[in-house]
Amino acid sequence: MRGAILGGLLILALACGDNGPEAGEIDGAWRLTSVGILPLPAQGTATGGEVWLAAILEVTGQTGFFDRCMRDPSGTTRVSRSTAVLVDPIDGDRVKVSYFERRVNLPDTATVNGGQLTLRYRDIVSDPPPVDVLTFVRMPGGRPEVCSLAP
Repeated sequence: MRGAILGGLLILALACGDNGPEAGEIDGAWRLTSVGILPLPAQGTATGGEVWLAAILEVTGQTGFFDRCMRDPSGTTRVSRSTAVLVDPIDGDRVKVSYFERRVNLPDTATVNGGQLTLRYRDIVSDPPPVDVLTFVRMPGGRPEVCSLAP
């Protein structure tokens, strides 16, 4: 399934311009470390109150996956979610991140600064949309299952 999704996204990516960060600057796996100024676990505003436990953004070229481990604020049950993403350079150190799971194409923006990536993750249902500012760091080695990273 992931192969078919990535194939479709790759076709879309080839049509996009390239005036943002170099591919090597964003390629690889990124591990979520904080939401706003709060370390994990942290309650989100763009997630309907769900708590961010862990997340991995994995990018290869202009496609990838965004895997999240979340928890309902009133419970202890962990929920793992994954979606394919399309990464499109904007300018300088910024990229657009579009999610396969969203019915409308309202991309978020991310900024790459060396070993840190900051993603402005929006709730596209509310108006105005609440935003969670997610900070990621490069993840060395193999990529584990996302909920195994949760505290």
